[in-house]
Amino acid sequence: KVQHDTLQQAYANAVVLACPVMLCSFNSTPVVSLWEWVGCALWGACWLWESLADCQMQLFLLECRRQKLSGAVLGHAPFDSGRFCLWTLCRHPNYFGEWMAWNAFVFMALPSFVRLHEALIVRLGILLTLWFTPRIFYDCLNFWTGAEPAEYFSVQKRSLYREYQRNTR
Repeated sequence: KVQHDTLQQAYANAVVLACPVMLCSFNSTPVVSLWEWVGCALWGACWLWESLADCQMQLFLLECRRQKLSGAVLGHAPFDSGRFCLWTLCRHPNYFGEWMAWNAFVFMALPSFVRLHEALIVRLGILLTLWFTPRIFYDCLNFWTGAEPAEYFSVQKRSLYREYQRNTR
Protein backbone atom coordinates (compact mmCIF):
# COMPACT_ATOMS: atom_id res chain seq x y z
CA LYS A 1 0.00 0.00 0.00
CA VAL A 2 2.74 2.48 0.93
CA GLN A 3 4.66 1.82 -2.28
CA HIS A 4 1.47 2.16 -4.32
CA ASP A 5 0.70 5.52 -2.69
CA THR A 6 4.29 6.68 -3.22
CA LEU A 7 4.15 5.81 -6.92
CA GLN A 8 0.80 7.59 -7.30
CA GLN A 9 2.24 10.69 -5.66
CA ALA A 10 5.33 10.54 -7.88
CA TYR A 11 3.15 10.24 -11.00
CA ALA A 12 0.97 13.14 -9.88
CA ASN A 13 3.99 15.36 -9.23
CA ALA A 14 5.95 14.43 -12.35
CA VAL A 15 3.12 14.38 -14.87
CA VAL A 16 -0.20 15.86 -13.85
CA LEU A 17 0.94 18.72 -11.61
CA ALA A 18 3.86 19.59 -13.87
CA CYS A 19 1.62 20.00 -16.94
CA PRO A 20 0.42 23.58 -16.23
CA VAL A 21 3.95 24.77 -15.43
CA MET A 22 5.39 23.12 -18.54
CA LEU A 23 2.62 24.61 -20.66
CA CYS A 24 3.51 28.09 -19.36
CA SER A 25 7.10 27.51 -20.42
CA PHE A 26 6.00 26.79 -24.02
CA ASN A 27 4.50 30.26 -24.41
CA SER A 28 6.70 32.13 -26.88
CA THR A 29 4.95 35.48 -26.44
CA PRO A 30 7.37 37.98 -24.86
CA VAL A 31 4.56 39.84 -23.06
CA VAL A 32 3.02 38.49 -19.85
CA SER A 33 -0.76 38.52 -20.18
CA LEU A 34 -3.23 39.86 -17.61
CA TRP A 35 -4.36 36.27 -16.89
CA GLU A 36 -0.77 35.30 -16.11
CA TRP A 37 -0.32 38.29 -13.79
CA VAL A 38 -3.58 37.48 -12.01
CA GLY A 39 -2.45 33.85 -11.73
CA CYS A 40 0.87 34.96 -10.23
CA ALA A 41 -0.94 37.19 -7.73
CA LEU A 42 -3.30 34.35 -6.85
CA TRP A 43 -0.35 32.00 -6.38
CA GLY A 44 1.35 34.54 -4.08
CA ALA A 45 -1.79 35.02 -1.98
CA CYS A 46 -2.27 31.26 -1.69
CA TRP A 47 1.36 30.74 -0.75
CA LEU A 48 0.97 33.36 2.00
CA TRP A 49 -2.25 31.67 3.19
CA GLU A 50 -0.55 28.25 3.34
CA SER A 51 2.51 29.70 5.09
CA LEU A 52 0.39 31.52 7.66
CA ALA A 53 -1.55 28.31 8.35
CA ASP A 54 1.71 26.41 8.81
CA CYS A 55 3.02 29.13 11.15
CA GLN A 56 -0.19 28.95 13.18
CA MET A 57 0.23 25.16 13.39
CA GLN A 58 3.81 25.55 14.64
CA LEU A 59 2.69 28.14 17.21
CA PHE A 60 -0.02 25.73 18.38
CA LEU A 61 2.50 22.89 18.78
CA LEU A 62 4.86 25.19 20.68
CA GLU A 63 2.05 26.31 23.01
CA CYS A 64 0.99 22.70 23.61
CA ARG A 65 4.55 21.74 24.56
CA ARG A 66 4.94 24.80 26.75
CA GLN A 67 1.62 24.18 28.56
CA LYS A 68 2.06 20.39 28.53
CA LEU A 69 -1.26 19.82 26.74
CA SER A 70 -1.81 16.50 25.02
CA GLY A 71 -5.44 16.49 23.83
CA ALA A 72 -5.69 20.05 22.52
CA VAL A 73 -7.17 20.73 19.09
CA LEU A 74 -6.05 23.59 16.87
CA GLY A 75 -9.11 25.69 16.00
CA HIS A 76 -10.93 24.65 19.18
CA ALA A 77 -10.85 26.66 22.43
CA PRO A 78 -8.46 27.92 23.70
CA PHE A 79 -6.70 27.77 20.33
CA ASP A 80 -9.45 29.49 18.33
CA SER A 81 -8.49 33.14 18.76
CA GLY A 82 -7.05 35.56 16.22
CA ARG A 83 -3.62 33.94 16.38
CA PHE A 84 -5.17 30.71 15.08
CA CYS A 85 -7.91 32.26 12.93
CA LEU A 86 -7.36 30.22 9.75
CA TRP A 87 -7.96 26.97 11.65
CA THR A 88 -11.38 28.22 12.76
CA LEU A 89 -12.39 28.82 9.13
CA CYS A 90 -11.53 25.34 7.87
CA ARG A 91 -9.92 22.21 9.29
CA HIS A 92 -7.01 22.19 6.86
CA PRO A 93 -6.20 25.75 5.73
CA ASN A 94 -2.65 24.74 4.82
CA TYR A 95 -3.94 22.10 2.37
CA PHE A 96 -6.48 24.57 1.00
CA GLY A 97 -3.71 27.11 0.37
CA GLU A 98 -1.54 24.52 -1.34
CA TRP A 99 -4.43 23.30 -3.50
CA MET A 100 -5.33 26.85 -4.54
CA ALA A 101 -1.69 27.61 -5.37
CA TRP A 102 -1.73 24.71 -7.86
CA ASN A 103 -5.02 26.00 -9.25
CA ALA A 104 -3.24 29.31 -9.84
CA PHE A 105 -0.74 27.48 -12.07
CA VAL A 106 -3.65 26.09 -14.09
CA PHE A 107 -5.03 29.62 -14.35
CA MET A 108 -1.62 30.93 -15.51
CA ALA A 109 -1.41 28.18 -18.15
CA LEU A 110 -4.65 29.17 -19.93
CA PRO A 111 -3.12 31.91 -22.16
CA SER A 112 -0.37 29.48 -23.18
CA PHE A 113 -2.99 26.87 -24.02
CA VAL A 114 -4.93 29.34 -26.19
CA ARG A 115 -1.74 30.21 -28.13
CA LEU A 116 -0.67 26.58 -28.54
CA HIS A 117 -0.37 25.50 -32.18
CA GLU A 118 -0.58 21.72 -31.95
CA ALA A 119 -2.77 19.02 -33.42
CA LEU A 120 -6.32 18.83 -32.10
CA ILE A 121 -5.67 15.56 -30.27
CA VAL A 122 -2.68 17.10 -28.44
CA ARG A 123 -4.71 20.18 -27.49
CA LEU A 124 -7.54 17.95 -26.26
CA GLY A 125 -5.13 15.93 -24.12
CA ILE A 126 -3.66 19.07 -22.60
CA LEU A 127 -7.11 20.55 -22.01
CA LEU A 128 -8.26 17.39 -20.22
CA THR A 129 -5.11 17.41 -18.10
CA LEU A 130 -5.68 21.06 -17.16
CA TRP A 131 -9.32 20.29 -16.40
CA PHE A 132 -8.55 17.31 -14.14
CA THR A 133 -5.41 18.65 -12.42
CA PRO A 134 -7.31 20.48 -9.66
CA ARG A 135 -9.43 17.41 -8.95
CA ILE A 136 -6.48 15.03 -8.88
CA PHE A 137 -4.56 17.28 -6.52
CA TYR A 138 -7.66 17.79 -4.36
CA ASP A 139 -8.05 14.02 -4.04
CA CYS A 140 -4.34 13.67 -3.26
CA LEU A 141 -4.46 16.26 -0.47
CA ASN A 142 -7.74 15.04 0.98
CA PHE A 143 -7.81 11.30 0.58
CA TRP A 144 -4.36 9.91 -0.24
CA THR A 145 -1.80 11.81 1.80
CA GLY A 146 -3.37 14.60 3.82
CA ALA A 147 -6.66 15.39 5.46
CA GLU A 148 -8.37 12.01 5.70
CA PRO A 149 -5.40 10.13 7.18
CA ALA A 150 -4.64 13.02 9.56
CA GLU A 151 -8.24 13.24 10.75
CA TYR A 152 -8.47 9.49 11.24
CA PHE A 153 -5.67 9.62 13.81
CA SER A 154 -6.75 12.96 15.31
CA VAL A 155 -10.18 11.56 16.18
CA GLN A 156 -8.53 8.61 17.92
CA LYS A 157 -6.02 10.72 19.88
CA ARG A 158 -8.12 13.80 20.74
CA SER A 159 -11.65 13.59 22.12
CA LEU A 160 -12.40 17.23 21.18
CA TYR A 161 -11.62 16.62 17.52
CA ARG A 162 -15.10 15.21 16.69
CA GLU A 163 -16.68 18.43 17.96
CA TYR A 164 -14.17 20.44 15.91
CA GLN A 165 -15.18 18.39 12.84
CA ARG A 166 -18.87 19.13 13.46
CA ASN A 167 -18.31 22.87 13.87
CA THR A 168 -15.63 23.54 11.25
CA ARG A 169 -15.77 22.75 7.56
